[in-house]
Amino acid sequence: MATAIVLGTCYAYQCGGTLKAIVDSRPALIAALAYLALSLFIALSWQIKPIEAMVPTALGKAIYPIDKSSLSPLRVLHFIALAVVLVHLTTATRPRRVNLFVLALVRCGENALPIYCASVLLSFAATVFLNRFPGGIAVPIGVSLAGIGVMVALSILLTWMNKHERLSPKLF
Repeated sequence: MATAIVLGTCYAYQCGGTLKAIVDSRPALIAALAYLALSLFIALSWQIKPIEAMVPTALGKAIYPIDKSSLSPLRVLHFIALAVVLVHLTTATRPRRVNLFVLALVRCGENALPIYCASVLLSFAATVFLNRFPGGIAVPIGVSLAGIGVMVALSILLTWMNKHERLSPKLF
């Protein structure tokens, strides 16, 4: 989390000129998409046996075990790749077709702590639901989309409540 804050601050302020030029470039987008596709392929290999055979053993030894308590360079690269793709999707010079997507991200970011708490509860509920009603690939996708929808709706509701709750003048 701290790495994300430091990189985001660097992007927004101090080293923004050089870093923005790199992030906005097409080669950076292509590299980020390639890295994310490779990550997806490796993650799918954990669940789909035919794909597991395609992942080289040396690669597996290099990245495993993946530990969330330490920040490995691969996790930082994954975060940066996601950030590059999001910058390309949400930049003001891009077409306005992503307005609702950007609004959902902003609302969830404005209410990060309540949304995080809700996501923990939703994750538990989703696990219980998926264990009771196993199905094909459509069931987990539907549960995930429903959870995202609930979090976005909750964030919009929280923002609306905060705006109407505030009777004093807004300082910032």
